[in-house]
Amino acid sequence: EDGICDDTNLQIFNNPSASIKIYPNPASTYLRFTFNTFFGDELSLKLFNAIGQLILSKSNLSNITELDISELPEGIYNAQLTKKTNDLNEPEILNKNIIIQ
Repeated sequence: EDGICDDTNLQIFNNPSASIKIYPNPASTYLRFTFNTFFGDELSLKLFNAIGQLILSKSNLSNITELDISELPEGIYNAQLTKKTNDLNEPEILNKNIIIQ
């Protein structure tokens, strides 16, 4: 993998067999999210800038999702992945900081 992020392979959503790779980090033209488990319409992504403004939102992610970030200004962003749950609990959320340069 390219990038300086040393934890690109993250365990997600309290599922030991489910993981995600987020790369490259830092990034300049695209961000790729690769899942080893298919979540279907359960998974959505939001990208926030450093002051908390929602910059991008995408739902129904596929196993490999690539985002064009070439028009975004340099900075640190927060990628928030949300998985719907079938019970009354809050959805599960994974947060990861992304550097765009």
